[in-house]
Amino acid sequence: MRKRGQVIRDKRLRFKKGFQKKFIEEVKNKSGFSWKKLGHILGVSDYTLRIDWCKEKRTIPLRTVKKILKKFDMGSFENIKSEYIDEVLEKNWGQIKGGGKNIKEINTPKEDEKIAELLGVILGDGHLYHCELTITGNYHERAHHMYIGGIIKDSFGLGYKSFRNK
Repeated sequence: MRKRGQVIRDKRLRFKKGFQKKFIEEVKNKSGFSWKKLGHILGVSDYTLRIDWCKEKRTIPLRTVKKILKKFDMGSFENIKSEYIDEVLEKNWGQIKGGGKNIKEINTPKEDEKIAELLGVILGDGHLYHCELTITGNYHERAHHMYIGGIIKDSFGLGYKSFRNK
């Protein structure tokens, strides 16, 4: 099963209205499995099956439909496509709709004393999580934090924000 937040990058299928639910329910009935077991076999959560796909809130990846057809002997993709599917969407379809142009370029810094100091601060007072770096400290260290923010801006070409807890 894929991890939480992990994205399936594949072409997606937009079913005709009402047919995605019909397709998923046919798969469940033919398999005889519970939602949880069926989700495990397909590599998705039972919530994705029951809510996102069965209630037609999300499109289904092409790879998953082909896996279903092969595993549960539900006919050929061409038959399903002509009967159920409205269109096949490109794999970056959601990014096109949502604005995949907002990706920031991050400069690769050269190794020097400023980068060494930044790494020391990160190791001591920092936390790196997904796409966010947090450095905590005392209010009296504010000047040093502004200096570190300047290193981040100059070395990586990224902005920074400084917050004070109340």
